[in-house]
Amino acid sequence: MSSTSSAEGPEPRLERKSLVFAVLMPLLSALDVLTLSRFIPEAFALRVGWGIELALFALSEERYSTIASGLACLVGTVWLVQSSGVPFSQGIAWVALVVLSTFFGGYGSSHFRKGIEGRNEARVERARREAAEALARTVRHQAQSEKLATVGRLAANVMHEINNPLAFVRSNLHFLQKELLALSLPSEVRMEFEEVLSETRTGLDRTQQIAADLRGFSRMDMEEPRPCLLTDVVENAVRLAQVRLKHVAQVRVDVPGELPPVFATPRRLVQVLLNLLVNAGDAIEESGRERGDIIVRAERKGPRMVLVVEDNGPGFPPEVLPHLFESFFTTKGPERGTGLGLVISRELLGQFGATLSAENRAEGGARLRIEFP
Repeated sequence: MSSTSSAEGPEPRLERKSLVFAVLMPLLSALDVLTLSRFIPEAFALRVGWGIELALFALSEERYSTIASGLACLVGTVWLVQSSGVPFSQGIAWVALVVLSTFFGGYGSSHFRKGIEGRNEARVERARREAAEALARTVRHQAQSEKLATVGRLAANVMHEINNPLAFVRSNLHFLQKELLALSLPSEVRMEFEEVLSETRTGLDRTQQIAADLRGFSRMDMEEPRPCLLTDVVENAVRLAQVRLKHVAQVRVDVPGELPPVFATPRRLVQVLLNLLVNAGDAIEESGRERGDIIVRAERKGPRMVLVVEDNGPGFPPEVLPHLFESFFTTKGPERGTGLGLVISRELLGQFGATLSAENRAEGGARLRIEFP
């Protein structure tokens, strides 16, 4: 039963009610007989006119309802003028008034209806265009994210394949060092060889460390939350970020070693911190500063641990700050940002109960705050 009534909609029910009132309207004259003990033809005629008007209003198209109502009023007015015996000039005035009211009412309602329809069409078109633009933007960002994910997987595989050549280089370097130093060489030449070999070994260690960090970074999903030291996390993140920040900003770290461990997934925390460092470097570079400063500091505030990343860049514009953690919102170009970095960072932190917030520093620059439970 409910499905039938809901399928009919409100308009058929309104038409039925109008027709019922139209039929009942002339029958009200029975009340005149019961209460006044006489039949009043004028009142009956007026009620018939009203009933006809209601019926026309219910059965006519929307654009014809005003004309139908005007015609019903006109017929009723003409009948009243003839039956009441008013002067001809006064009757003409009443009829003219009804005709003019009908004309202006129909003209005004027609233009009003056209205006409403035009506004509705413009609103629908604007909504359709905005939806199409949002869909195109989402598809573009999704393609960019998939491309970055593919590049990340390729980079992880490349880092894995680099290990074997690095092992060969290290072994051969050790052999050269052993053979060269076994020769009877002048002290100056020997010292020069030792210095060159030491620098080569340092560069090799650096390359292996980067490969190990990236390989471990790609395997973060295999880790579960556990107690970890912020000093180790910050050290790993800063080491990875130096590739991007080397010529952009100086990173200063203030993380006391005596701070208690936090419960987190180390690799996920490294990913979040790396993202914040790279964002700070991008902001400093876009501001045109010759050399920026990025500060990473940690402190204990009551029962919570707080890790802060702040810079001396331009900070967040007031209109941008409320939208920082919205998906696909970014102020960077399409080749430098997808608008997902801070959203993903907040979600990663939320998996082990940490929170991420952003604000501007009073002295200038941006401040990102991670709070651990």
